[in-house]
Amino acid sequence: MQTGDGDVRIEMLGHFRVAVGDREIVEGDWPARRAQELVALLALAGGRRLLRDQVVEQLWPHLGAQAGAANLRKAAHHARRTLEDPESVVLRSGHVELFPARALTTDVERFLDADQGGPRMPLSDQQPGLGLFMLVVLQPGLPFSGAAEFEGLHLTSA
Repeated sequence: MQTGDGDVRIEMLGHFRVAVGDREIVEGDWPARRAQELVALLALAGGRRLLRDQVVEQLWPHLGAQAGAANLRKAAHHARRTLEDPESVVLRSGHVELFPARALTTDVERFLDADQGGPRMPLSDQQPGLGLFMLVVLQPGLPFSGAAEFEGLHLTSA
């Protein structure tokens, strides 16, 4: 997986791998599964950004707001340490952002580009929640409570 000097590429189809510049992080490098899930969730979100409460609801639906926020801070800390970048996961003003100052691409986006025959709208502009739907489909077993909201959503190609 090749990237530019400061670019970030994330692969989620079949396995989970992150390349930050020339450094590659594979599934076994993550000290905590939730840190990996946090990065995957944000990678598929529109603008690589979600409200803090949305992240907590998706990753820790069984916890209250305070406990969920504590878990989010811990997962963000583990992600930053694993990615070796203090600005990789940013918690600010009620939002959570992934690499806000870097170019980031995913294999999911490249797959959708190829399927649609060229450039397309960002995931978040295609249908609300499509990024989360794709994560549930591509990474079965992740504990996302919002899967039911996608019942009846049909993906079609032109």
